Amino acid sequence: MGISECKTLIANAQQLARQRELKWDTPIDEEGNIFKEHRWNLNALIGTPPPPLIWLGTTRITANAEKSLREMCLQRDVPCPQRLFLDGHWLDFYKAIIINELLVKKNKLSHVNSNIAKIIRIIGVVNQAHQPWEITADDVRHSYNVALGVGSSGKIAANFEMVVRLVFDGMQIADTRPLAQYCLPYRDRQNAQNKVDERRIHERTFRQTEGVRTKLSERKSSKSLPDKRAFWELVEIIFTEPPKTFADFIRFRILQLCIITGLRIGEVVSLPADCLRWRSYATKDGQPAEKEHGISQSLTLKYFAEKTLTQHHKSSVILSENIQHVPPLYAEVVEDLVQSTLAATSVMRSNLEQQIKRNSLFPDIDQSALIPAYEAYARVTGNITVSSRPVNQELIALYRAHYQESALRDIYREQEDNIAARGIDVTPQIRSLHTRWREHVDVFDCHGVKVEGRVSWSNAYFKVYQIEAFLRKYRRDKMPDWIPGTLHNGSPIYPYQHLFLMPVRALGEGRNGGITDLLHYYAIGKSSASDIMLMLDGKRKDSIFARYRPSIAEDLAIKTHSFRHLQNTELMRLGVADTVISKRFRKDVRHSASYDHRSLFEELQHIEIEDELVNELSERSQILFKMIKEKQIAGPIVSEFYKLQDTVGFDDAITYLQTEADGFHVTPYGVCLNAFTVDTCPNHLECFNNCKHLARTKVKSEEDNLRKLKRRLSSWIDQIERQPIDVRPLGWENQLTHAQTRLDAVQRALDTKPGQKVSPNGDDLYDGGSLSNASILDG
Repeated sequence: MGISECKTLIANAQQLARQRELKWDTPIDEEGNIFKEHRWNLNALIGTPPPPLIWLGTTRITANAEKSLREMCLQRDVPCPQRLFLDGHWLDFYKAIIINELLVKKNKLSHVNSNIAKIIRIIGVVNQAHQPWEITADDVRHSYNVALGVGSSGKIAANFEMVVRLVFDGMQIADTRPLAQYCLPYRDRQNAQNKVDERRIHERTFRQTEGVRTKLSERKSSKSLPDKRAFWELVEIIFTEPPKTFADFIRFRILQLCIITGLRIGEVVSLPADCLRWRSYATKDGQPAEKEHGISQSLTLKYFAEKTLTQHHKSSVILSENIQHVPPLYAEVVEDLVQSTLAATSVMRSNLEQQIKRNSLFPDIDQSALIPAYEAYARVTGNITVSSRPVNQELIALYRAHYQESALRDIYREQEDNIAARGIDVTPQIRSLHTRWREHVDVFDCHGVKVEGRVSWSNAYFKVYQIEAFLRKYRRDKMPDWIPGTLHNGSPIYPYQHLFLMPVRALGEGRNGGITDLLHYYAIGKSSASDIMLMLDGKRKDSIFARYRPSIAEDLAIKTHSFRHLQNTELMRLGVADTVISKRFRKDVRHSASYDHRSLFEELQHIEIEDELVNELSERSQILFKMIKEKQIAGPIVSEFYKLQDTVGFDDAITYLQTEADGFHVTPYGVCLNAFTVDTCPNHLECFNNCKHLARTKVKSEEDNLRKLKRRLSSWIDQIERQPIDVRPLGWENQLTHAQTRLDAVQRALDTKPGQKVSPNGDDLYDGGSLSNASILDG
């Protein structure tokens, strides 16, 4: 029964939690949020370093799910659940699923958090009157329709069906099974279901590389390639525009490497600082290889590969080293990108290393020391503007030209001199900072005497240990990255050993042209793949497109993974062997087909034809022969070609092909392989009307055309049959017979599987005679 499976799952999860010193009891407030001191750090649980830093901090459904739930309850006139968060058995079940997915199944944290945890919360809240093992088909359908109203992409609803299938059905949690089949929309949510269906079609055809195409120029799964306009706008921005912020400086370099290397975004953001390796090659006698027409030096890029066998069998958090050879054309560019990034992040790298080694947020100063209020403000907020006088614009321009440490020091020194030497007041923001921590951090004068009453902020000081204690307890979401990753050999790799570092939530930089004080700011971490992906959505106000191309930003969006598809396709288009491409991107050559988006014409360009055939066949005949050779088309001409090849020989079959090369036509209802050079089609494109030359394909528009025609014919027949016979117009019998015959023919076409003839024994309406009885060479 489901209750025993559910309780066993919870008991096993509780045991795993105890082994990792997690408190199973997690008290929640009236809003369903877990109290901070009882939250689980899921990154630490599985040993995966942030970003992103993910906590088990709430049992409440999201705001979008709450809105969808209330709307559906109102529309269906049913009471809305009183609680919008989990408790009791549902809370235990929720935590058990997370433990099981992370520690037993070893799924990635981002996947569990985004695709599973949210769904379990929706199901639990909507069906809080039942226990997890008691949910029924109606419960599932009701919850599914709530998920349909969340977001506009259909992703939540698509994930909902997956969770029900894998968790409640697959793990035998529910007493009533299977339940996934009841993920059905209510009538008023059909439009949302259509989006889910469209999403599934796209995802399921992603790896289908043999789909029938209607044009030689049509590409396979072209949606996986980047949008043309968005791609070239992005290229122009990141390669020619000066970055407006330090964060953009890092993002631009990440995106440049994504385009140049074709690596996944997660592989680029996790590059180690020592990622470059120069290799030297020599002849047997020790001479440079270039003297024997070889290559003397080559540059390789070390990275941590995703989707490896190691991660699949052991853990998703183990970093597996791999290398990619950098083409000589891009070697200098890649080396410059890496070196400039190392230079710009050197001070952050050093500070982060010392933080980890000394276990201190401020390792460069003694814990008992007093620091000026303006310095504390810069260290805690990251805002370098500590005086009431704005930063000199010339210094800002100098810094943003190359983001060098020396220019940043000049800026801070000027701000410090404004206060110490020129007597300029400190920024008023320091007072608001003290308001947040006044109960935990005391104000002192320069002699260490506690100040009571009115404070002169230009002469105010704070003690380091009090600031650090406050940040550790109350700013846990704004802490530096200290958690190391684990290499394949078991040794750790710390965040400061990665190439791309960023200030954590330094919000002042994007406001009013602010500058982040990278010299003193305490919260430093690795760059985040999610941050890069969000920056490429033009509809977001803070995206790269919105800030650099504001007039057209809303029309621009791009996915980082499309760069990988683009580079694979371009290499295939240029004739590079898939075995060579696989060495650059993956271990298994079979996966290359998923990244092949060449048009049929581009594929045919690399199919070799014997020299004598090139001279014998016309250009159109060569294309037709290549398509037959690669089994890209089928039909009467193809069948006749193979028949002649088997009976009278290859040469005669080629002669026939040259004669019939014009007989390849794409119709709204399928493919016709017949020649109409002399006479036009006698069926007037009514190919479905018992013509033996019509063959079905997988093209969706073809199915739509047939169904549209079926509805139209059925409507005509209904109109005739609804009329009394005595008032029907003259000739209604012929009209009814004509419509019924064609309706039967359309239904026969719909019932025909792709690749098969609709009417194999039908009429041959071609005036030139039947190809099935004799070939054109029989005379």
